[in-house]
Order: sequence, then structure tokens, then C-alpha cells
Amino acid sequence: MILFLERLEMYVSAGLGVDKALRLCAEGSKPAHRDRIIRAAESVEAGSTLSKAAASYMRLDQTIAGMIAHGESSGGLSKALLSGKALLERQDDMKKRIASAMAYPVMIGAFAGLLVLGLVRGIMPQIMPMLRSLNVPMPLLTRIVMAASQWIMSYWLAAIIGASAASACSILAYRKSRAARGAVHAAILRAPIIGSMVLSSSLAVFLRSCGSMIESGLGAARSFKAAAETVSLLPFRERLMASIGLVERGAPLGSNLSMPGSPPYLGPLVAAGESSGSLGASMIRAADMIERDLEHSLKRLASLMEPAMMAGMGGIVGAIALSIMMPIYEISKTLQH
Repeated sequence: MILFLERLEMYVSAGLGVDKALRLCAEGSKPAHRDRIIRAAESVEAGSTLSKAAASYMRLDQTIAGMIAHGESSGGLSKALLSGKALLERQDDMKKRIASAMAYPVMIGAFAGLLVLGLVRGIMPQIMPMLRSLNVPMPLLTRIVMAASQWIMSYWLAAIIGASAASACSILAYRKSRAARGAVHAAILRAPIIGSMVLSSSLAVFLRSCGSMIESGLGAARSFKAAAETVSLLPFRERLMASIGLVERGAPLGSNLSMPGSPPYLGPLVAAGESSGSLGASMIRAADMIERDLEHSLKRLASLMEPAMMAGMGGIVGAIALSIMMPIYEISKTLQH
């Protein structure tokens, strides 16, 4: 979508009509995207606006569609396309930074899981007959490890199938049921550390979307409503949607954005932007600050998770090794006596 907006702006700023610009964009696109762009071009040729055609056929974000619609009506389509592209680039950059911060802990966790599975599936089956042949009372730790190993060797396929089926059903219920999504989102928001980070991420996306639309010339109330409709975190979205009526009647945005979990500087910064006539810029600035704080929080969380996961992996491997050595130590003591 970023490349599409960039190319479309290039053709529009060169003086081409929107329908011709869309068809030129379609020529260099992948087949799946090409078909959607061509349908959007045909819709424009039939009299539709670019914002409506792109939203209908290209699954364009409502925030970007609102910016394009205002650009079409005000004669600033090229500027609106550039603003939409910049907004998507910023959101994509934030997603990449979050993924980068969490990549190493995830790799450590996956390696730990594979290591434990390899020990249980590869080493324990060879050692268990020897341990049983010692004819000594097995320590509790050894019995636990042997039972776990036996269970994994016997039911690992059923466990994988069951976990996959449960995951598929959960994902399907999450996608199909708004109530299920709301319950999951509410549970996430109540979680320590993670909840505040998820809220910060959604808040930053909302502020940047709303601020970008205001900067493109759209009214504050319309921008607030359009940005609120794109929020995926349902409890936060419901809070914003409940405030739309107040905003449309002239209530200050700053007071409607001050909520539990939001940074303390958000309300005063937005209020200052409202009073000085720079509301859009203030909201974008607040989004920048929240994203920076979120990135620092992610790095701190990752730095805490890495040693904890390493310690956990070492503890599991140590427990397996100890469960093997303890019976041998017991038999050596028996032989000495």
C-alpha cells in the first residue's frame, strides 16, 4: 500500500487523471493487487471518487480514505496521498521495531523448547532402562522426569494435534466473535506490563491517524471519529466512540484522551495544541513520544526476558541431568556401604 500511494501521488502530481494514474499503478503491480487497482480505476471512470473506490476495492484504511477524500474535495489530493504514505510508513516502522525487540527472546524460547524436547525424546529413552535396572528407590525428581518423558514419547503426536486444533478454534472464535475479541482485549489490558504497552501502541496509532487527518485539513471532530473507527483494541475503541458525541458538541479533545493507562503528558499536550491552533501537530508529537517510550519499554522487557529465559532453560536442563545423576549417586552410596 505504501508503494501504491507513492506511485499514485507521482502520477497525480505529474498532471494525470486519477483513473489513468490508477491504471499505470496497476501495470507494475502483482496480479492480486492489479485486479483490485483495475476495479478501483473502473469505479472512478464510472463516477466514483478515489477515496470510495480505494476503500471498496483495495481495503484502504479508513484513516487514509478520509485524508484522500478531504484532499479530493479541497484540491490537495497529492498532499493527502503523501500524508497517507508517511502515516503508513511510520506505522510499518513501529511494527518492525516491536518485532525486532522481541525477536531474540522468541528465538531463545524456541531454542529452549527444542533442546528440552531433544533431551526428552533422544536422551531419556536410552537412559530410562538403565535407571530402572539399578533396582534402587528413585528420587522424586527422577520419577517426575521419567513420567514426563514417558508421557511425551507416548502422546506427543496427540498433544500437537490437540494443541493445533485448540489454537485453530480459538483463532476462529476470535475472528468471528466480537464478544470473544472484546474479552481477550480486556484480559490483555488487565495484564501487568503487557497491558499498558498494548494500550500505548493503540493510543499512538490513534493519535498519529487523527493528527495526520487534522494536519491535512479535516475537521477535528471528523478526524476523531474516523481515527476511532480504525482502532482495533475494542475496549479503547468503545471509550473513544463513546466520546464522539462530546467532541462533536465542542468538548476539548485533551480531556477525552486522559484515561487510566495513558501518559500524564498526553492531556496537557493535546489541550495546548487545541488552544494554540496546532492540534494536529500536537497529536503527532504525542504519538512520537508514546512510541519512543514504548520502544524503550520493549527493550527493557526484552533485556529482562533474555536472562530469565536462559535461567529457565538452564534450570530445566540441570533438572534433567540431576534426575539422571541422583539414582547413580544413590547406587554408588549403596555399594560403598
